[in-house]
Amino acid sequence: MLTASSVALASGGTPEAALMAAAAAALQPVLARGILWMQDSFHRGAKKSGLSIEDLIKALDDSPEKQELLIKALEVARSASLASKRNAIAGALARAVNADASVTNEIEFLRVVGDLDLAHVRALSVLSQPRTLKQFSPFLGSDLYQTADLSEIDPSLKGLEGRLFAVLQSHGLVELNEVMDISEHPLPGWGITAYGLEVLGRFEDSDEFGSSDPTIHER
Repeated sequence: MLTASSVALASGGTPEAALMAAAAAALQPVLARGILWMQDSFHRGAKKSGLSIEDLIKALDDSPEKQELLIKALEVARSASLASKRNAIAGALARAVNADASVTNEIEFLRVVGDLDLAHVRALSVLSQPRTLKQFSPFLGSDLYQTADLSEIDPSLKGLEGRLFAVLQSHGLVELNEVMDISEHPLPGWGITAYGLEVLGRFEDSDEFGSSDPTIHER
């Protein structure tokens, strides 16, 4: 069986060139998926904006500020394996061609989207719901969560809590508060911010038009 590396060696190439050829061949499916994700993001954006894909791209290419957003959207979409993430990107594209929207805000939103994965969205989803755990409930109420609460509610987040909160806090999606317990000792509690709720809503916003390609699925 001929492989990229064997062909490269047979045609007089060096072992290093053969390795590069083999790596390039192995990466083709990965690169192809990235292109599909970009296409899907822009298909969704076109549907949300009511424009064709060509007109959407043209509208985003008519000023330096919008061009920056266009480039950022392409960069984020290339690695957006989650359909919900592609949907969030699409929303930013559609908003950017709205005369009333702030392109600068949408660029910042795309920066946030680029840093979030499924675990971050799951964490925001937990924090957006009223806290029902009994421990410390008289002090934390229904709005604040302890770090360990995340994995107690969603076991898939176990071991990730600290890193998740660090990323979410860096983007202003959550904030750390302190309340006093019965002994007047400070008790830290995490709460989702208004911006965190907005970002979560834009991830969860269902896309009635679905994917542009039946081979693209939520992962």
